[in-house]
Amino acid sequence: GGGGGEAASVQKEILQAVVGLYSEVAEEHVRLGVAVALKALAKGLAASNVPLAMDFLIGHGLADPNDKVRERMVSAGVTVVDVGGSQHASTLLPLFEGFLEKKVGSGGSGGGMGGGKGNVIGGKTGAIGSSSSSSSSSSSITPLTAIGKNAKTKATAGFGLAAAATTATATATTTTTNTQQQQQQKSKKEEEQRFDLVRGGVVVLLGTLAHHLGPNHPRRASIFEMLLQVLSTPSEAVQRAVSDCIVHLAKELAKTDRPAAEAYVLRLLTQLTTAKGYGERRGAAFGLAGMVRGMGLLSLRSYGVLDKLQASVEDKRSSNAREGGVMAFETLSMKLGRLFEPFVTSGVLPTLLALSGDSSEQVRQATEDASRIIMGQLTAGGVRLVLPEILKGLENKVWRTKQSSAQLLGAMAHCAPRQLGSCLPTVVPRLGEALSDPHPKVQDAARAALKEVGSVIRNPEVQALVPSLLAALADPNTGTRTSLNLLLSTTFVNTVDAPSLALIAPVIHRGLRDRSGDTKKLAARAVASICTLVHDMARDMSPYAMTLVPELRKALADPLPGVRAMAARALAAMLRGLGPRAEATAPLLPWLLKSLSGTGGLVSISSSSSIASIASPSNMDVTTSTTTS
Repeated sequence: GGGGGEAASVQKEILQAVVGLYSEVAEEHVRLGVAVALKALAKGLAASNVPLAMDFLIGHGLADPNDKVRERMVSAGVTVVDVGGSQHASTLLPLFEGFLEKKVGSGGSGGGMGGGKGNVIGGKTGAIGSSSSSSSSSSSITPLTAIGKNAKTKATAGFGLAAAATTATATATTTTTNTQQQQQQKSKKEEEQRFDLVRGGVVVLLGTLAHHLGPNHPRRASIFEMLLQVLSTPSEAVQRAVSDCIVHLAKELAKTDRPAAEAYVLRLLTQLTTAKGYGERRGAAFGLAGMVRGMGLLSLRSYGVLDKLQASVEDKRSSNAREGGVMAFETLSMKLGRLFEPFVTSGVLPTLLALSGDSSEQVRQATEDASRIIMGQLTAGGVRLVLPEILKGLENKVWRTKQSSAQLLGAMAHCAPRQLGSCLPTVVPRLGEALSDPHPKVQDAARAALKEVGSVIRNPEVQALVPSLLAALADPNTGTRTSLNLLLSTTFVNTVDAPSLALIAPVIHRGLRDRSGDTKKLAARAVASICTLVHDMARDMSPYAMTLVPELRKALADPLPGVRAMAARALAAMLRGLGPRAEATAPLLPWLLKSLSGTGGLVSISSSSSIASIASPSNMDVTTSTTTS
């Protein structure tokens, strides 16, 4: 507990012992243990020990290079702030604000850098950039000057060898200086990364503290202002942390001071479209998303956010404005999740299609990034709404529109697994058709989109086959048989997921339609094998069964007995996996029985083979249905 002085003293000793275990070179489980112990201590931390805990966090814990450890450290800090609440405000506010006002490389231990470690963060650059460089300069400039003077004198006197030696010495010195500069630059970069990590954690703690100050606290407005300024930090981790803090503060601000909320929104929109630096525009996008999430979905309309964003993405004169608008759509989708879906289907999708072929590379890249995030947030209903529009774009006569549609279809590979299973059976065949488009850029977009599909495959065996499967989709005449052979020679130890089937099924379908009997046989054998590897046949295999079953029925009449036998096995596997009542297989059993009783020759023989394969003890439901018929 945090009661008497003796208890606080004992607690301080325990706290010092815990943080004393921490070292950046210690094992991960040790550093995690320190974070967990610190969080447990925070629940009863005495007010006098709060600075010690925060000193450790700002100086050590929040700078940990491991994301998992750092997340636990931030959680411990949030607990410290939450438990004390307004009680610790007078102590913590100067600590946090002092740190956020610092810049990377600034010396001193004030502002909460604390514990000596602050001097490492704040003064390391000074040590390398000031002391070392100055000492190296003083030790190298004097000899170089002397050598230069001697060289000049001897060169005048005709001593060419001395001049050559001087040149070699100067070259070596220059090389050493360049090496030192590279080391300094590397150290400075590491310093900046470390500083950004701590800055992000401190922002979270400051935002957490602001929750406890009350809506009318005089420092609340200054904290909000400081958070908006920190958004310009060119670190996405920091910007995300600030955005999370803004959510809670904006909620209260919209209730108590709407004009101020409107002013902040307008400020962020202006920064989003006019700021020269990418980091500033990106930060404004995160800040705007946090404001909207806090003020509520209706603020998109009531504050005119959507209208201003639409105007920015249509601004032909400024690529920065278009890029900023697209980044805002991306961050809004991150923050609002599925709540943003109606706006995607109504207005954002046409914008993404239009800007995917923008003349500016930075706009195209921003659109590609936004498409991944937005498509990944779609529900099954959202996928059904946007898919027809995107597929329609593939049929457009303008190649840029087809290119944009292919890129968006590739982004759909990042949908949630359930939505992915429903859209890929339609998406992949259309992308396969786009590979033969006359325009090379459409082909490239379709190829890149198929690679996106391949990138989300979880099955390691199929992941290794992706290049071969993509080659078969790009050139079916030469690649189908090779791909099927590789597929059948692979030993599977994992189940086949929906993205895997999306690439495999079109290749099998093309193999079943091939003129070569050997290729048909390989494809039918692949169907029989895949049916044993799919975990959920009803969910994952049903979309492909609608196209594969008709081709297998045709293969039952093939002149080659090997093709007929393998097709019979494949149909039996389909029936066992999907059952006799599935949409694709419901007509199959009656058709087989009718063929068996008719005079269909080869079909009749193959039908008997299929029924014999089906009527096995491994599937009593199908066997009973067959016997009854």
